[in-house]
Amino acid sequence: MKKSLLSIIIAGCCIAVQAEELWHVVGTDDYIKKECLDKIQVVLDSSMDYSFNLSHIPYIARVSDLQQLYANVFDRLVQTGAIMPAGDGDIASIDEGTTSFYRTLWYLNEFPADGGSWIWQDPGISDLQECRWNSNNILIIGTYARLIYNLNLQNAFLEVASSNNVYEEEQKQVRFVRALTAWYLLDLFPASHFTTQVVTYRTSSMSREQLYCWLENELLELALILPQTRTDLYHVDADAAKMLLARLYLNAEVYTGTPQWEKASLYAEQVMNGQHPLHTISSGAYSPYQELFMGDNDANGSAEEVLFMLKQDGINAYSYGGSTFVINMTRNGSEMPYFGLSGSGWGCWRAGYRLLQAFASEDALNTLKGTEFSMPSALGDDRALFYADQSYQVPSLSHDYTNFTATWSVNKFTNRYSTEPIDAFSTPSSWPDTDIPLMRSAEAWLTYAEAQFRLGNPQIARNTIAVLRSRAHADTPAAISEEYILDEWLREFHTEGRRRVDLVRFHQFAGSSAIRTWENHTQRFADSRQTFPMPELTSVFAPKHYILPNYFAQIISCENCNPVEYYNAENNTYYTVNNWLNVVVGGASLGTVYPIMMDAPFQLELVDVPFTPAIDGE
Repeated sequence: MKKSLLSIIIAGCCIAVQAEELWHVVGTDDYIKKECLDKIQVVLDSSMDYSFNLSHIPYIARVSDLQQLYANVFDRLVQTGAIMPAGDGDIASIDEGTTSFYRTLWYLNEFPADGGSWIWQDPGISDLQECRWNSNNILIIGTYARLIYNLNLQNAFLEVASSNNVYEEEQKQVRFVRALTAWYLLDLFPASHFTTQVVTYRTSSMSREQLYCWLENELLELALILPQTRTDLYHVDADAAKMLLARLYLNAEVYTGTPQWEKASLYAEQVMNGQHPLHTISSGAYSPYQELFMGDNDANGSAEEVLFMLKQDGINAYSYGGSTFVINMTRNGSEMPYFGLSGSGWGCWRAGYRLLQAFASEDALNTLKGTEFSMPSALGDDRALFYADQSYQVPSLSHDYTNFTATWSVNKFTNRYSTEPIDAFSTPSSWPDTDIPLMRSAEAWLTYAEAQFRLGNPQIARNTIAVLRSRAHADTPAAISEEYILDEWLREFHTEGRRRVDLVRFHQFAGSSAIRTWENHTQRFADSRQTFPMPELTSVFAPKHYILPNYFAQIISCENCNPVEYYNAENNTYYTVNNWLNVVVGGASLGTVYPIMMDAPFQLELVDVPFTPAIDGE
């Protein structure tokens, strides 16, 4: 009979119980049990405001549960909880719709940048747009929580699958998703609690340099072991790892202080010559560029350009994030063109003056009116997907923060189908089918161009950019500058959730050389604004509903504690305890114990107990 020390993790007002684990399969039954539980960590923190719902992670699992956990790794790139589009959310105390993976990242990369403005002044938004955030910003907390929650999912699958030598190909896919999660943590925060183990407590932080090193090594291996051709649209091949490597190297000077232009150029070129050519041939009445962001972008041929696609089908994968978010935010009122969704849109995101300047002359801004179907031709660039009618005011640097029609609208994403004529009005759906093209090979072309320019080869850079501009039916000047390359990043990737990344790399986001000229600001911001503060709440690692059988803990003291409620699964009875002194709150004899809620710091006494899991046939 084995004895085990269990790791009791306390964060804020939840007791989370986490055991260090080694897993193996018992006999012919694929049930996984824990043994060698030899590490204790106690974390005391009374600042509980936000938490994870780890009941959505089948962490104490059978091997046969891994297929569902594998699906959850990808589901949580779109969904925000156990119920679609919302309900039983993963992250507590935050508007669930704003906790979507894509939407949280989009917020942090677009709100402080020059692509546009969000006119709803919900909590946290104005601080992001005004670059005056702190670690208590609700949207920064939500982004960090989403990344760590997803990281736990990824690590949970990998720990169980790798220790049992199963799902080898799926492990590669999840490792890539984890690497992408690591890149977002690396790019957004000066340090993070990245780990390759499942945790419900705050681990020691990892510096940018440390995470950069881990990620580089991980991606170099993935580039060798991922399949050369993806098995389906929503998984990745080796080119995706190479693209993320090129992105890592392109921003290496930001992350480590040492530029890596040669490596960025090398891996970008490999992607350019790989399995994902630019989408250049239209299948209908829309331009190839438009087809990348339409309701049938999984079937109209544009998916050839996409290295990693987030599935949205309006039936099995949807939320208030993803394409629901990027489509509705740019539409307002019945006067705008049909966009394939019921309702008139949210009308909360409109074009920034700097974005419009990248496409339009001052004369055009003062006089031009049109739709997403006429603007590209009028401005000589298929990527100029804007809308402005007579009620839309002339854009300016100081346009009204709260008025959607104070400038043009950006109509890049739509739920229209490329098989529909432009003037068709089909029956709209409640939720979009438009997949999110999270990584496109167009990024490789611009990465290669920028790297070559910085290596002293401006003509190579110009000719590379000309390929993208030719796809957009736009002319290319004979010579280009660094500023031109930055503007080309904006023209190609506007409204896709990456603008801050490029501004930081060009030293135009914060610091002594950056002068903001958007949204009523012409001023410098400190270098520290290049990243976001890592939330200080230990409790972002704590679960709302964590179920763990066979543990034992004894509270030995508590100051000003609320009554305790726990559950005995053996007799289906809830117990409330008012006196916390020397109260046993868990143990094998009690069956499954639910989390204990508390409001004050406390101490625990950890006790060795027999560990005898009931396994049929053993």
